[in-house]
Formats: sequence, C-alpha cells, structure tokens
Amino acid sequence: MVLYWRVFSPLNFVYFIYMYRLSYFLIGQPAMDAVARLAERKMNGLVLNFCFLFLSKRRTFSSAWFPTMQGP
Repeated sequence: MVLYWRVFSPLNFVYFIYMYRLSYFLIGQPAMDAVARLAERKMNGLVLNFCFLFLSKRRTFSSAWFPTMQGP
C-alpha cells in the first residue's frame, strides 16, 4: 500500500507534470524557437530570392534575354 501511494500519489503526478513542463521550457522551447527561426529565415530568403529573380527577369526580359526584340 505504501508503494502504491508512492507511485500513484497525486503529489507525485503533479511533480511529474511540473518537471515535464520545466524540462520542456528549458530544453524544448529554445530548440523549437531556433528551428522556427531558422525555417522562417530560410523561407524569407526563398521568397525574397524568388521575388528578386522574378522582378529582375521581368525587368530585363527584352534587353538581356532577347537583344533583338525592342522592349519598352
């Protein structure tokens, strides 16, 4: 009965939840923040590169790609 109370006590359960949350906030949260920051930076870089590529290709379409065509 004492072993049962030690394993399945509500205080032990609360302590386990508290330690799980604390370990998540100490280890999981910075790791997830770093992953999200890296993914956001990479996505921003991809979007910016795509926009710059699209705009530059549209701007220099007539002159750079087809020099014989008369562009605006």
